Order: sequence, then structure tokens, then C-alpha cells
Amino acid sequence: MSVIEKFAPKANVKRAVWYELAEHERLVSALERGDFTRVTEAGKIASEKKLIARAKEMLDDSAEVVEVGEVYRLVVSMRANGLPPLDGSFGAPTIARANTDINGSYAIRDIPDGTYYLQARLITEWSAIEWLVPIQCNGKTTKIDLFNDTAIVIANFPR
Repeated sequence: MSVIEKFAPKANVKRAVWYELAEHERLVSALERGDFTRVTEAGKIASEKKLIARAKEMLDDSAEVVEVGEVYRLVVSMRANGLPPLDGSFGAPTIARANTDINGSYAIRDIPDGTYYLQARLITEWSAIEWLVPIQCNGKTTKIDLFNDTAIVIANFPR
């Protein structure tokens, strides 16, 4: 589990977004050519084109930094398997790290005042769950519980 900066340099996220963008452009091209034997739906093509447009918009924006949560949600939505990226921080500076104990409890101390994300991941042989929870640090103790309904990604693996 990590506390990461809310914003990251765009250069750090470009590779992840470009990879997913290229995959989706290939998929749309194949769908439009009718390369698949299954029936293709116009809605699927439109949905893919919308993701591609959003990714290009994010990359073409003149801002030098991007909001990590927005990029993360875009990349996850573009992933066919729904699995979280290997590094969901996209190069955002890590402020602090902690490991949970056997009960899942943790404590992260001495975080400078500011707005961050709490990033946590649980991966087993059956599933992967990831959280990217916005937090506001102001020198006080804050309790944050992570539940399935607050997860950004839940992927179950076939047995």
C-alpha cells in the first residue's frame, strides 16, 4: 500500500496510455474490416472509438501533468481483461509505503499536508483487487477502510 501524489508528469504516463491506445486502434480496425467471425456490434465500435478519442485527448492536452486517478481509470477501462496496470502510480512520486498486518491493519505516518491517493492492491491466485482512494492529509489521524465497493478494479481469475 502506498500514498502517491495526485498528479504525475505526463511523460510518465504516456507509455501506458499509448500502448492501450494502439491496442484499441488495432481492434477497431479489425472490427471495421470484419476480421472476426462473430457478429460485430456497431455499439462496440462506437465504444472503442470513444475510448480512443479520450486517450488521444489526454495525450494531446498541453498540460505537463495529469491527474493519476483519471489516467488510471482510462487505462483500466481500456484493458480487455480488466486487470490493473503493473504500476498504477504511473510514475507519480510515492510519499510513503506500508504493509498490512495479518488483520489488514496499517498505519502510514508523517505525510505532509496535501491531497494524495492511497493505492492498495491485493492479488491472490483467484483474484486481483486494487484501490485508488483520494485522501486529504492535514496532520490528523484518518482512518480509511477499503471495501470491495470502493475498489477501482476487481478481477476474478478462472480456476
